[in-house]
Amino acid sequence: MPLPEITPPPEGTPPPEGTPPPEGTPAKFTEAAPWQAQNAGENKTNPRLFRFRTPDELSNYAMEMEDKAGKIPEGSILLPGEKATDEEKAAFFTAYGVPNAVDGYKKIDTGLDPSVDFTEREFSSFANMALENKYKPEQVEAYQKWYTESVKERLAENDKIKKANTEKMTTDYKAKWGEKYKANVDAMTKATEYFGGTEFKTFLNISGLGNFPKVVDFLVEKGLTLTDDSWLEGGAGKKDEEPKDQIHYKSMEGM
Repeated sequence: MPLPEITPPPEGTPPPEGTPPPEGTPAKFTEAAPWQAQNAGENKTNPRLFRFRTPDELSNYAMEMEDKAGKIPEGSILLPGEKATDEEKAAFFTAYGVPNAVDGYKKIDTGLDPSVDFTEREFSSFANMALENKYKPEQVEAYQKWYTESVKERLAENDKIKKANTEKMTTDYKAKWGEKYKANVDAMTKATEYFGGTEFKTFLNISGLGNFPKVVDFLVEKGLTLTDDSWLEGGAGKKDEEPKDQIHYKSMEGM
């Protein structure tokens, strides 16, 4: 006798009442297990405990959680969840090491020249940015150290370039001036000291203008007019050795 053809139910049709769930499916209970009545207060009917049908199930779960907690390194802090309150987030960042105000960040002594180091205003702005982005003080210090080393490397590279330019310029001017080289260098030095002193000389070195041919030629030209050392001491000098372009008044002679 042929068996009747069985037509499968449409997809999505719930199983007949009483059909057991697939193996491994967690049970969902809607009422407390009898043992839960032994608890105190709200725990007698707390739905979070419904899934533990016996005291042993709850005990095993508690010990499993304890084992997992024991694997967390001492001193660890948990990240706040999406629904964490502002107070919980603040507590987390405090535990993480973020200061409560910008004065928790300190400007280190970099040893850099003030012209390339952080100004107080720049560091204040940096500290505010760090606080807003929850930087730890050691991170701010690490950045300052990195910045310092970067600047020192850049300055060292600039010094190499400047030295190479100076050596080339020396070679070029020795060829150009010949026997007058030393006299012209002395004249340039004299003019530099006369017109600006140490501050002017430092400016020429830092800016690199001291290697600029037009500046060199200008200083040599002016220095050659300062043939009397009395000019460097504030004296009047000799009439025939006065600097070029200086106005001389006859009426001031003898004063």
